[in-house]
Parts: sequence; C-alpha cells; structure tokens
Amino acid sequence: MFRSFGELLQARLPQGSAPDSENHLTILLGYDAQGRDYVIEQNGQKAQELKAKLQAVREGRM
Repeated sequence: MFRSFGELLQARLPQGSAPDSENHLTILLGYDAQGRDYVIEQNGQKAQELKAKLQAVREGRM
C-alpha cells in the first residue's frame, strides 16, 4: 500500500523505503482487475502467507 499511496499522492519516496511494497494503484482505482495472488502478513516475529482469492468490491460493481 505504501507505494500505491505514494503514487496516488505523486510523492517521492525515500530510496530503500518499503522495499517489499508494490504499486497497485491501477487496481485500487478499478482500472485493472488482477492484483496479487497472495499476501504475506507479519505478526511480531512470525510471518504468515495468506493465499486466498482476494478482491475489493466498489459500491455498485462486482
């Protein structure tokens, strides 16, 4: 989300910041339909991989 919001705000992000972040702004804005196939979540010292069909539904669209 970091890179996506940086792109939305046309912000210059510091080099090396959020190295695992990807820009998915076109997906968030509804221009593209395909996003990531997985999400890695970190909880304290443990990381988990979540593989599920993830989708965001905008009001009035499906």
